[in-house]
Amino acid sequence: MNAPTPPAVWPAPVFVILGLVALGLALGIPIGLVLAKRRPSAGSSAAVRRDVERRVIALLRNRRHAFLNHLQVISGWLQLGNSARAGAYIDQVLQNMEKENRFIRAADPSLVAFLLTKEESARSRGLELEPSIEAGLAAAEEVAATIQPALEPVLDRVIQASPPTGGRLGLDLAGDETGFSATIEGPEDADQWLAGALESSAGVRVLRAAPRRWVVSWSKGPRRPL
Repeated sequence: MNAPTPPAVWPAPVFVILGLVALGLALGIPIGLVLAKRRPSAGSSAAVRRDVERRVIALLRNRRHAFLNHLQVISGWLQLGNSARAGAYIDQVLQNMEKENRFIRAADPSLVAFLLTKEESARSRGLELEPSIEAGLAAAEEVAATIQPALEPVLDRVIQASPPTGGRLGLDLAGDETGFSATIEGPEDADQWLAGALESSAGVRVLRAAPRRWVVSWSKGPRRPL
């Protein structure tokens, strides 16, 4: 991995140690916020709670694996006596985590947990999924009954269809009283594989809004049993 140009603020090992602490917090805080925000309500079902818990456990496992990988890279730079490169690597990881934190408080924890697990799935294929959620969108029951069943197979197909070259995959999720929409924006030359992934999507409407940008929408419809 090519590290970025070392910043001037990482000249000494002590700052690298402080960076490791910050890195651990950055990797763990998003999951902690999901857990902290999870408040059982009178309307929430056991199935919804179990789904959030299952996804959070999967996130914890993935984050532990990612943290160990980051530590190996940082340890390698330190063994070579290059604390500046180690610090630059920590800065890079923290910047990526900051992008993720922007939507943690935007929606119900079940929706956040759902999208964080999709981020991990995309990252395993070299694709950076960058979700954006309309503030206050959806309660846990709506996520379980409408959003997740419609959006999950779409995202799974898109992630699996993505080429190994990676890139950024933007996802803007919005909704109103009638239904929900997800605007998907792929990297360069994404139209062909995005079209192939989306054309077989059942239960949703698919529209090519612009080059590399597609809109998937669906109505709220009847609630499924929870």
